[in-house]
Amino acid sequence: LTSGLSMELYPNPASEEVNLSCVAANSGTMTVRVFDLAGQLVGNHVFEATVGENKFNLSIPGLSSGIYFVELSSGSEREVQKLIRN
Repeated sequence: LTSGLSMELYPNPASEEVNLSCVAANSGTMTVRVFDLAGQLVGNHVFEATVGENKFNLSIPGLSSGIYFVELSSGSEREVQKLIRN
């Protein structure tokens, strides 16, 4: 399943904040949701994206150390990547 969204998380592992870089085919609202390994939603962010490359900053000091999944969605497209909080 190929998505029109591609996302990069850095630094990863991260401690205080993580940068999310993505390329959007269309402008509009993008939702970034962070889930723990149990599937619980632990973070929810909404951004306005423009066509082309977008960079967003996620602050994660409230997350405990461990593995999380970051889901970027826009319309019917979504991309998920693993994030390690150290």
